[in-house]
Amino acid sequence: MYNIADWYWRVTGNTTQVYSSARKRYIPITDTTYHNWIANGGCPTNISASDLATVINPMIEDEIQAIEATTLRPLRDIAAGNGNVVTNGKTPLQRLADAESQIATLRTHLLS
Repeated sequence: MYNIADWYWRVTGNTTQVYSSARKRYIPITDTTYHNWIANGGCPTNISASDLATVINPMIEDEIQAIEATTLRPLRDIAAGNGNVVTNGKTPLQRLADAESQIATLRTHLLS
Protein backbone atom coordinates (compact mmCIF):
# COMPACT_ATOMS: atom_id res chain seq x y z
CA MET A 1 0.00 0.00 0.00
CA TYR A 2 1.32 3.45 -0.97
CA ASN A 3 2.56 5.48 1.99
CA ILE A 4 4.22 8.74 0.92
CA ALA A 5 6.04 9.00 4.27
CA ASP A 6 7.72 5.61 3.71
CA TRP A 7 8.22 5.15 -0.02
CA TYR A 8 11.02 4.83 -2.53
CA TRP A 9 11.40 6.52 -5.90
CA ARG A 10 13.69 5.55 -8.76
CA VAL A 11 14.75 8.85 -10.32
CA THR A 12 15.32 9.01 -14.06
CA GLY A 13 19.03 8.72 -14.87
CA ASN A 14 20.09 7.54 -11.41
CA THR A 15 21.01 3.87 -11.61
CA THR A 16 22.82 3.57 -8.27
CA GLN A 17 20.39 5.21 -5.82
CA VAL A 18 16.72 5.56 -4.94
CA TYR A 19 15.09 8.32 -2.93
CA SER A 20 13.68 7.32 0.48
CA SER A 21 10.95 9.57 1.83
CA ALA A 22 11.31 8.03 5.30
CA ARG A 23 14.97 9.03 5.43
CA LYS A 24 14.54 12.16 3.32
CA ARG A 25 17.58 11.39 1.19
CA TYR A 26 18.95 9.25 -1.57
CA ILE A 27 20.15 5.81 -0.53
CA PRO A 28 22.13 3.19 -2.46
CA ILE A 29 20.10 0.52 -4.24
CA THR A 30 22.08 -2.02 -2.20
CA ASP A 31 20.54 -0.74 1.08
CA THR A 32 19.19 -3.54 3.29
CA THR A 33 16.06 -1.66 4.37
CA TYR A 34 15.24 -0.95 0.73
CA HIS A 35 15.67 -4.64 -0.17
CA ASN A 36 13.47 -5.70 2.75
CA TRP A 37 10.80 -3.25 1.58
CA ILE A 38 10.91 -4.80 -1.91
CA ALA A 39 10.82 -8.32 -0.43
CA ASN A 40 7.65 -7.33 1.42
CA GLY A 41 5.92 -6.29 -1.80
CA GLY A 42 7.20 -2.75 -2.27
CA CYS A 43 7.76 -1.44 -5.78
CA PRO A 44 9.53 1.91 -6.22
CA THR A 45 7.91 4.58 -8.35
CA ASN A 46 9.77 5.76 -11.45
CA ILE A 47 9.89 9.56 -11.49
CA SER A 48 11.86 12.54 -12.80
CA ALA A 49 13.89 14.63 -10.35
CA SER A 50 11.63 17.66 -10.80
CA ASP A 51 8.48 15.59 -10.25
CA LEU A 52 10.03 14.05 -7.14
CA ALA A 53 10.61 17.53 -5.72
CA THR A 54 6.94 18.31 -6.41
CA VAL A 55 5.94 15.22 -4.42
CA ILE A 56 8.44 15.43 -1.55
CA ASN A 57 8.76 19.15 -0.81
CA PRO A 58 5.14 19.68 0.32
CA MET A 59 5.52 16.78 2.77
CA ILE A 60 8.66 18.33 4.26
CA GLU A 61 7.03 21.77 4.34
CA ASP A 62 4.10 20.21 6.24
CA GLU A 63 6.54 18.83 8.83
CA ILE A 64 8.14 22.26 9.17
CA GLN A 65 4.75 23.94 9.65
CA ALA A 66 3.76 21.36 12.27
CA ILE A 67 6.93 22.00 14.27
CA GLU A 68 6.37 25.74 14.00
CA ALA A 69 2.75 25.44 15.17
CA THR A 70 3.21 22.89 17.95
CA THR A 71 6.66 23.78 19.22
CA LEU A 72 8.08 27.09 18.07
CA ARG A 73 5.12 29.39 18.67
CA PRO A 74 4.29 28.06 22.16
CA LEU A 75 7.96 28.11 23.17
CA ARG A 76 8.37 31.67 21.93
CA ASP A 77 5.38 32.67 24.03
CA ILE A 78 6.78 30.93 27.11
CA ALA A 79 10.26 32.31 26.55
CA ALA A 80 8.88 35.83 26.22
CA GLY A 81 7.24 35.52 29.64
CA ASN A 82 9.72 33.40 31.56
CA GLY A 83 12.68 31.84 29.80
CA ASN A 84 13.89 30.05 32.93
CA VAL A 85 11.16 27.41 33.39
CA VAL A 86 12.82 24.01 32.97
CA THR A 87 10.88 21.17 31.31
CA ASN A 88 12.52 17.84 30.50
CA GLY A 89 15.85 19.25 31.55
CA LYS A 90 15.74 22.23 29.16
CA THR A 91 14.56 25.80 29.34
CA PRO A 92 12.09 27.05 26.72
CA LEU A 93 14.94 28.90 25.03
CA GLN A 94 16.94 25.67 24.76
CA ARG A 95 13.90 23.76 23.44
CA LEU A 96 13.25 26.61 21.01
CA ALA A 97 16.82 26.36 19.72
CA ASP A 98 16.38 22.58 19.33
CA ALA A 99 13.17 23.04 17.32
CA GLU A 100 14.76 25.70 15.12
CA SER A 101 17.66 23.33 14.47
CA GLN A 102 15.21 20.55 13.56
CA ILE A 103 13.50 22.87 11.07
CA ALA A 104 16.84 23.93 9.58
CA THR A 105 17.72 20.25 9.09
CA LEU A 106 14.38 19.56 7.41
CA ARG A 107 14.95 22.49 5.06
CA THR A 108 18.22 20.90 3.91
CA HIS A 109 16.14 17.94 2.73
CA LEU A 110 14.02 20.01 0.36
CA LEU A 111 14.73 18.98 -3.20
CA SER A 112 15.52 21.47 -5.92
